[in-house]
Amino acid sequence: MGIAGAIVLTTLIDVLLAEGETKKYVKGIVALLVLGAIIAPLPALLNKDIDFTFQNPSYQVTENPQMNENYLNRIYMERYKAYELNCQNLLKAHGIEGAKVRIDIANINGKVEILTANVDLSNAHSQNGINRDFVLDTVAFALNIDRGKVVIT
Repeated sequence: MGIAGAIVLTTLIDVLLAEGETKKYVKGIVALLVLGAIIAPLPALLNKDIDFTFQNPSYQVTENPQMNENYLNRIYMERYKAYELNCQNLLKAHGIEGAKVRIDIANINGKVEILTANVDLSNAHSQNGINRDFVLDTVAFALNIDRGKVVIT
């Protein structure tokens, strides 16, 4: 007997029995039967392995290493563009306006490394003049690279 059958039976017994001492006991027994009908499916559920993985037929995970590598390359490019902007803002904060920084990166043995940091000072200006050594040191420090990897044009 299912849950719906137990509830219908309970309602039927409630309507058919007259008021009195017996009805109270019968209702208690029927309540236990309903409770049994509700609890009966639980052991079957508990013995199963429950799978919480997301199953959406419209979304297929594909193992495409080229797609993953392209995605990672885009992330690296965005990260290093942010580094370029940070270097430009750092130079600007030190009074060097208009300096452009371009970072060249490469994937060497599975690790992305900075090959060079090119600093274009052709349109840059400063009230106190531009100290090239200061620019080299500042950019190298900001990018945590060797000073020799910083190229000023």
